[in-house]
Amino acid sequence: QPVWLYSLLYNGTYLLPDGISIGADHISVAGDGVHLVGPGGAGTGIMLRNRRGVTVRGLHLSHYYTGVRAERCTGLNLQALSVRATSHVPSDTIALDIWTPLNAAYSTALLLVNCAHSSLCNNDVQHNMNGISLYDCRAITVARNRAHYAAGFGIHLNGTSNSVFEDNGADFCCRYAVQKPGHGLARDGMIGAYAVGFLIVNGSNRNVLRRNHARMCGDSFFLCALERNAGRRADGNVFEENDGSGTPGIAFEATFSRGTVFRNNLANYSKYGFWLGYSWDALLEGNRALGNRLAGIAVENGRHSVIRANDLQVNGHGILLWSDWSHTQFEKTGPGATTSSDWLIEGNMLIRNTTAIRIAAEQDQGTEPLPHSKRSLRRRRPHHHAILNNTIQNNRLGIDLFSCDHTPVHGNTFHGNVEGNVRQENCTETRIAGNPGFAGAYL
Repeated sequence: QPVWLYSLLYNGTYLLPDGISIGADHISVAGDGVHLVGPGGAGTGIMLRNRRGVTVRGLHLSHYYTGVRAERCTGLNLQALSVRATSHVPSDTIALDIWTPLNAAYSTALLLVNCAHSSLCNNDVQHNMNGISLYDCRAITVARNRAHYAAGFGIHLNGTSNSVFEDNGADFCCRYAVQKPGHGLARDGMIGAYAVGFLIVNGSNRNVLRRNHARMCGDSFFLCALERNAGRRADGNVFEENDGSGTPGIAFEATFSRGTVFRNNLANYSKYGFWLGYSWDALLEGNRALGNRLAGIAVENGRHSVIRANDLQVNGHGILLWSDWSHTQFEKTGPGATTSSDWLIEGNMLIRNTTAIRIAAEQDQGTEPLPHSKRSLRRRRPHHHAILNNTIQNNRLGIDLFSCDHTPVHGNTFHGNVEGNVRQENCTETRIAGNPGFAGAYL
């Protein structure tokens, strides 16, 4: 197909309350040095519907509700655009809704709806409510974009699958929700308030996120498959070489999901490095989680997963696995969701944590017994966790097992754990053998 180039020839700033609409296929629109201004946070700067093979590059847009909105487009290329000052939910007010449907979507710099085989590259979408939002898209390439300082979501996938996100930045995506108005210490609220660097929800499957950074966000990388429509999952997503450090919440979260891969990521100095509640068939391999307040890796009611060759140092817990009170709706999120089971914990470095590994039955956040009102008639005991060939060194406590069954502890190197190497209570078939430096377990 021929490609026609249309240039906005005169540099300058133009007040266009209704924006512009692109109504032809296979064209390239260039706007270097052109600034389009909207009516103070309303309307759309550039609209495309049912277009094929369109490239838009170089324009600067500000003061719209949506900078660029593309619906049902194929072969779209958005390049080197700059978008600022889209409408915001006021700061210090409310927590956000991560399940917001399209008809109630927050304002966004770049919004794609039902688009395919398209790319968004080298765009500057900082200081907006949302940087990039993709609703029900497929085969999208999102690369080298800057989506820092979002008051909502830096990069947002809702029902978007089979796409690649590489070398993007979404740092400082955070907000504060006031829960108790007042002054000074009397003013109470929620830091983060569900602002997220990368938000992945509601039927977003088989995406690859590689070499992105989302640091100091409310949560950094947040994937969740549980929604009002339980049939829309978020499975088979891969996270490689990303940095989600420095969040007051969770660096990497994948809840109620299947087959998530976390490989060679950084998850340092947060509340939790990785949280995979009620997920299964996951792989955590080669990641580094240092200095997290509560845990490097934390999973409630997760099963059939692997934690291998991770560097877990100076965390509250290096690895924290537990069974929680099984809420009726959560039991339907996947097979075996009533407890923690069938984990392989192999070849990890667990150094200078308060507790290197804790596996426990019926806990609140993994560390406190559930209140009697939430305990099950049949205790939901974790079972079949294999702890093999790890280095467990200079922790306060090496391994802490509570009400667990079938736990082989083989081939681990223990050294310098202050309170002991293995503590167990009310456990069955804990098989401890062939561990260099092991000096005995205590009850």
